[in-house]
Order: sequence, then structure tokens, then C-alpha cells
Amino acid sequence: LPGVMYAQSIKYSAGEITERGFDYVKVIGQDEEGAYVLLSNFPHSSSRDKVGFKIRKYKVAFYNFDLQRKWSIAIAAGSEQSIENVGFACGKVLVIYSKQKENNRVEYFLQWINSRGVSLGGNTKNFEITYQRGSDYGKAEVTASTDKERIIVLLHEMTSNNRQLFHCAVTD
Repeated sequence: LPGVMYAQSIKYSAGEITERGFDYVKVIGQDEEGAYVLLSNFPHSSSRDKVGFKIRKYKVAFYNFDLQRKWSIAIAAGSEQSIENVGFACGKVLVIYSKQKENNRVEYFLQWINSRGVSLGGNTKNFEITYQRGSDYGKAEVTASTDKERIIVLLHEMTSNNRQLFHCAVTD
């Protein structure tokens, strides 16, 4: 049948995203100036942070839409901390660190990285949850509210008697 049709336009960039030692790339967010990219030395589909002697490493970079890198930041956990999640919420990169304490308490630290590559926070505890961590597979998940004013951090716990518990923290 004849008719008027519209198609999506695709623009190819002459640039490419390459970073030595970081073979796995994932776009985690974008704004009107470009895209936020998470780079790792392990596949993003794997939740394992350690394989043999290798430990997962992260970098976050910002590329304009011509794939020219504007900035790049290595993400590293502090003393006795581990990286729970690196994502994008409320128009910024969000890094969640955790620190295991006694009596099944886990402290969480939030670090925001703005569009200029400036890190905000990450040094003070934002919240604490008491739960039995079964393995490193139980990482925190993050969802932003529709008005982008709050985020929810969700943790999944599987108890010894096969009960599932969900712990959540809501923060602005």
C-alpha cells in the first residue's frame, strides 16, 4: 500500500571507545551533551567481582555524541569497602559502596559524579541495613523515582530456611 513513511536517522561516529584493560563497555545514561559509559575488565552480565587472581575494575567516562571522550574517572573502593553498584540515576552517575560491619550490619556510602566529572560524596555513611549477606551475588539495585527526586536502594536476602526478604532504603 502506498503511504507516507518515516524512518529513524542513524549517525555513525568516526571515534571509538577504547581503553586499555577495559574491554567491556556499557552505556549507563545520557544527557543532551553525550553519553555516560561504564567500562570494566569483566563482562557486565557477570555479577562476579573476582575470577582467579583478577579483580573487577571500573571506570566511568563521558563521551559526546561524536564519541570524543570528555573525561574519565577510575572507580575504586576505599579501605574495607566494596563496590555495590555503578549506575545512572537522577541525571548523574551513582556509585554505591558498602562496608561490612559486625552483627550482619552493612554500611552504605553514595557517591555522585556530575556531568563535568566531579565526584560528590562517598566519604560519609548514608544509611545502614542489617541483613545476612549470602554471597557477592546479592548486590544492591537502584531505581529512581519518576520525579527524579528520590532513589530507592533494594537488597535481596535469601535466608537459611529459603525465605526471601527485601530490604530497601529511600533517600533524596
